[in-house]
Amino acid sequence: MCATPRPGWPSDPGPAEAPVLEIDALTVGYPGRGGPGGPVLTDVSLRVERGEILALVGESGCGKSTLARTAVGLLQPDRGVVRVAGADVHRARGRAARDVRRRCQMVFQDAGLSLSPRLSVHEAIREPLRIHNVGSRAEQQARVEYLLHTVGLGPELADRRPGQLSGGQRQRVAIARALALEPDVLICDEPVTALDVSIQAGVLNLLSELRDRLGLACLFIAHDLAVVQRLADRIAVMYGGRIVEQAASATFAVAPLHPYTKKLLAAAPALNSPHRRRPVEESPSRPLPSPAAQDGCSFRARCPDRVAACETRPPLIPLAAPQPRPAAHAGHYVACHLPGSGRPSSDHHGTPEEFMTDTAEHTDTWTDLLTRWDRQQDLYIEQRERRFDVMFDFLGELAPGPAPTVLDLACGPGAISDRLLRRYPEGRAVAVDIDPVLLKIGQGACGDHGGRMRWVRTDLRTPHWVTALNEDGRPGTFDAVLSSTALHWLGPPELVAVYRAAATLLKPGGVLINADYLPAGSRNKRIKGASVAVNARRQSAALARGAEDWETWWKNAESVPALGEAVEARRQIWPEGSKDEWASPGVDYHEAALREAGFAEVDVVWQDLEERVLIALMP
Repeated sequence: MCATPRPGWPSDPGPAEAPVLEIDALTVGYPGRGGPGGPVLTDVSLRVERGEILALVGESGCGKSTLARTAVGLLQPDRGVVRVAGADVHRARGRAARDVRRRCQMVFQDAGLSLSPRLSVHEAIREPLRIHNVGSRAEQQARVEYLLHTVGLGPELADRRPGQLSGGQRQRVAIARALALEPDVLICDEPVTALDVSIQAGVLNLLSELRDRLGLACLFIAHDLAVVQRLADRIAVMYGGRIVEQAASATFAVAPLHPYTKKLLAAAPALNSPHRRRPVEESPSRPLPSPAAQDGCSFRARCPDRVAACETRPPLIPLAAPQPRPAAHAGHYVACHLPGSGRPSSDHHGTPEEFMTDTAEHTDTWTDLLTRWDRQQDLYIEQRERRFDVMFDFLGELAPGPAPTVLDLACGPGAISDRLLRRYPEGRAVAVDIDPVLLKIGQGACGDHGGRMRWVRTDLRTPHWVTALNEDGRPGTFDAVLSSTALHWLGPPELVAVYRAAATLLKPGGVLINADYLPAGSRNKRIKGASVAVNARRQSAALARGAEDWETWWKNAESVPALGEAVEARRQIWPEGSKDEWASPGVDYHEAALREAGFAEVDVVWQDLEERVLIALMP
């Protein structure tokens, strides 16, 4: 590794502590009657640091409890990942799964229902220690006594049953049981909702003390704004299964940006105010849409500030972003076309100012383009989610470690690298392409993942493309190389040369993973016809959910002023129609090119009707 910082990446200030709880692009649905139901959570992303309390608020039925249950592994997500101390909650198996469960504990809303009526207080608190074989019986006894003291309960209560305790005492027992295994994360699902106000104060004070004393990370779910503003360091607002705003607790009440947040604050009673608050008025102009509706912002029917964009596209939060996009204030995030300031803002994390012009007209057009790109990616990428899973699973097996370094050849807008870095929060990627338009869109939509993703424009047809990587072009730099169908426009000799150069950049034992079209001649006429029909139905489904025809999308994109320079550069590289002549999807030459380039083992590890994944290993 080189001693000097890599170009485009910030100098390393030392290892930063990763968030204890990471929820990344989580989508969860329940089965419907007679078939699959709609999503309850859609692309929810949150992070909780050690010693921090993040409050999640929202009206009943918005998905808060579903998020809590999925975070501790009681529910399986349809898409997305939950990590506790870096470990995937839903993929962990065996000892790893037990360790994850120890690190993340939950306090349920009704302690009377979550505590067994047959177990005494002592037995209930000791049960997790017994299940996980922690300590001897004497040590477990001492631990129970310590926990009772920690939550403010006397030893005389140890032999009582839950039915002999008050509501506040039962909730303290539930907290003590959750703390028994010394977890890193405590998830509290409305733990004070059913308690008297005086008892609520005691439980909240206890959680605050435990955070300060033990360094606990806590996801605190509630619908009482007065409670969370007192307790939490940060507050996230959920509506219709999406995070719509997130801010520090100190700024949450004084500078709300999302119209739903403003309605929540306006509806909260203010006992110390000399004036009675006016009732919150709902717009009677149209029925409320389903929160899972995909054809616009789910809050639009209740929003007094809606604009045309709200009717046709939701203010999407990019899947790559750990939080919603930056808004007007540092650390303040909002998912809205008109966040507070009254003008559209970027739907993208990172520094979108780099990719925008100074005029409002150009900025709005560029923002709209990126928003539509996010929507296209979300709808079409679902069809290829399995392909990504296979690629990343093999990467984890063949290049193990929490921080793989990856070279993405012909990256386009960076969809593969983008999702890879979300799975590996310590990994790095160098995304390479010649197409200036795709690179510009990729930079705007994906950002740089906090300096972990570097974008390089270079021509893979030239023998000197490696030098454009600068210090990343040294031999043995990467754990893996990713290549895709985009390399089909290279002729066989050019492709072999690219793979030979890539082989020198891999570490010993490195892996090349290629997602390729199936060979044109490998299927008979009937199977080919079935494949065409199935993929036509997939595309029709995406179009029905709001996706645009790609040809129309690109035609509109070329007219965006912010892309003018990139579009012109692209036309110089490929005169009109020339790239289409080179492209030959379905040509089966990657496997032969990899073998000729010196890869020892080349094998097909997965395929569906249209594509397959090749794995190639270095000797």
